[in-house]
Amino acid sequence: LQFKFKKIIIFGFVVLSLVLTTFYFEDYLFGSRVNFPTALTYGWREAINYVNSVEKGYTQVMIQQGNQPQSYVAFYSKYDPAMFQRSSLDWSKQVLSRGDVNYLDQLSSYQLGKFKFETLNWPEDRNDYTLYVSKPDPLLPSDRRVLHKVEIPEGYVLEIFDFPKPIVKNNEK
Repeated sequence: LQFKFKKIIIFGFVVLSLVLTTFYFEDYLFGSRVNFPTALTYGWREAINYVNSVEKGYTQVMIQQGNQPQSYVAFYSKYDPAMFQRSSLDWSKQVLSRGDVNYLDQLSSYQLGKFKFETLNWPEDRNDYTLYVSKPDPLLPSDRRVLHKVEIPEGYVLEIFDFPKPIVKNNEK
């Protein structure tokens, strides 16, 4: 009786293993090409490379929070690791001091050099000398000047924009 019971358990285990392995390989071979993992956030390399090419003309770069954009900025900008670690200590202090926050993206804003990460609010965040990076949002001001767009496979666009600088007349100086 014990020998028969062992055979049944082993047979059940082998069948279950084969079924689960089949599901795994089906997902791996067919599902991974269709279901792009949004956490990898395609397009940040292109966006940050563009930002790096024009950021000298701006006092600040504001980036919409979400998906840990500070990591993409640090990686694609070749940010100094020592400076990144100093900034991350500040972020940790902010998170710990709040008490009700578990993750960095739950802070209202945080900074890495001239890059500021926050949920963009209009018109409070509007500044003529700031460059912005954001996913499309119906609340974005219509008078923004889109400088560059990066198309994302999920069907949306990452926009890099600013606002036209105010025109100063000679007699107003």
